[in-house]
Amino acid sequence: MNMADNNSERRSEDILNKAEEKKETSINTIAFYKLFSFADTSDKILMFFGTTGATGNGLCQVLVVVLFGDLIDSFGLNKTSDVLQPVSK
Repeated sequence: MNMADNNSERRSEDILNKAEEKKETSINTIAFYKLFSFADTSDKILMFFGTTGATGNGLCQVLVVVLFGDLIDSFGLNKTSDVLQPVSK
C-alpha cells in the first residue's frame, strides 16, 4: 500500500509540475493584420490567386446549381392547369 501511495503522489506531482511549466511558457500572440507584415511579394501574389480561385470556385458552384435546375425543368414542362385537373379528380 505504501508503494502505491508513493506512485500516486509522484504522478500527481508530475501533473502539477507539467501544468506549472505550461503556464510559464506562454505563447506570445500578435494581431491578425500583423501576419501580413511577414509576407513577401510572392506570398501576396499567391494569396491573390488563391482568393481569386476560391471566389471563382464558389461562383461556379452557384452557376452549376442554376444550370442543373434549368436542365431538370426542361424534362417536364407542364402547365399548372393541365396538371391540376387530373390530380383533383
